[in-house]
Amino acid sequence: MSGQSGLLAAGLDGKRLDDIEVVDVHQHYGRCFQFNMPHRDAADLLAEMDRIGIDKSIVSSFRALAGDPVPGNQEVLEVCRQHPDRFRMYFVVNPHYASRLDQLFAPFRESPFLAGLKIHAEIHQCPLASDAYRWAWRTAAELHCPALVHIYPPRDLEAVPVLADEYPDTNFLIAHHFGPENLDRALPLIEDKRNVHVDTCISALPLGTMERLVAELGPERVLFGTDMPYLNAGGQVGKVLLAQLDDETKKKILAGNAKRLFQHRL
Repeated sequence: MSGQSGLLAAGLDGKRLDDIEVVDVHQHYGRCFQFNMPHRDAADLLAEMDRIGIDKSIVSSFRALAGDPVPGNQEVLEVCRQHPDRFRMYFVVNPHYASRLDQLFAPFRESPFLAGLKIHAEIHQCPLASDAYRWAWRTAAELHCPALVHIYPPRDLEAVPVLADEYPDTNFLIAHHFGPENLDRALPLIEDKRNVHVDTCISALPLGTMERLVAELGPERVLFGTDMPYLNAGGQVGKVLLAQLDDETKKKILAGNAKRLFQHRL
């Protein structure tokens, strides 16, 4: 896959990505609490990763998101232990357990498999600006582990730049790049917030969105994610490969930016 159009050709040909590194920063594990879907266990996820050529994924627990954080986070830690070369984990932060978060997090704090924290303001029905999340922002800064943040637009849009300023040592990774329908409002809010990044995964991506993210945020602040098993990994990687971007930028999105942002945790 040499040459200026190597990755574009790979995408058009449907080739497995064997010649470049790919890191998926947004993946889920377990039985979904919302609806039935495939790829419930590690073997399913690995088979899909191998089909595409995804080298490593950062995974969060459906069970923990659904309101059972102790066994949910623990089961993902066990998956990482069983497949140490392929998986890292997000510790799901449930704001409704705010008074117990230090206790719940203790078994994970020093784990070599911890990559970051996961905040889902929509599922947990807790505004991003709530004091219940302050533990997460402080801990992410202290441990240098990014926070993957699902906001609930438009309620939480204005909170992102405020938090970015209040916690300059915390790296915020916004899931689904705020949603394409919110970009006109969201991108100007974070344009100069160098500690706010976005991931690429989304069910429907309007033409030109990938190029717009790179143009307005810079190529270093866009990271590849699949949202597996919610979404098909092939379609998600295809959005990067087929974008009108040079190969070096695509390589940054597919792995380079994740390796820089998560540093030694990958």
